[in-house]
Amino acid sequence: MRRKVTRVLIALVALGLAGFLILEGVVLLCAHDTIKGDCGAMVILGAQLKEDGPSLFLQRRLERALEYLADHPDTLVVVSGGQGPDEPDTEANGMERFLREKGFGGVILKEDQSHNTRANLKNSKAVLLAQARYDVSQGVVLVSNDFHLARVRLLADRFGYRAETLAAPSDHWGFKLYNFLREPVGLVKSALLDW
Repeated sequence: MRRKVTRVLIALVALGLAGFLILEGVVLLCAHDTIKGDCGAMVILGAQLKEDGPSLFLQRRLERALEYLADHPDTLVVVSGGQGPDEPDTEANGMERFLREKGFGGVILKEDQSHNTRANLKNSKAVLLAQARYDVSQGVVLVSNDFHLARVRLLADRFGYRAETLAAPSDHWGFKLYNFLREPVGLVKSALLDW
């Protein structure tokens, strides 16, 4: 009996590991730019805002967005993120300030109520439609860190986006490794619960 239980446990661990490796492969395959043509709008997904400005993850997203906007200045931009309990302001306000300070003079719409990726995409879709009469099926560039893009694409498809992605780099190797290893769990959670 003990041998059977051991075999079952080994099989379950092996299945779990195989599933994790498959999901990790999906995360890695999606961790790059997918820009194929011009899009009329961009959504920059929020991340932590600190007292002195955007966190490094958020700063990299904004810098990546500015690279694209330098060649596409007429793109509608949505900065998406609410205010967490440890943040001095909404992420949307912090992102708008950063973009303006760096010289971006185009249209910026703010979505300042969301606290996760699902809400970022759902609320940004509503903002684009209500404030600019722009349907996300026309094409939207979604900007986030490389490790996050598999989940972003999953949810964008779910909410009707014709999505292209811009991958912001993750600089710190420790954080990069942690987030790439954590993201398969987030992907499963979003696939099952984020509707």
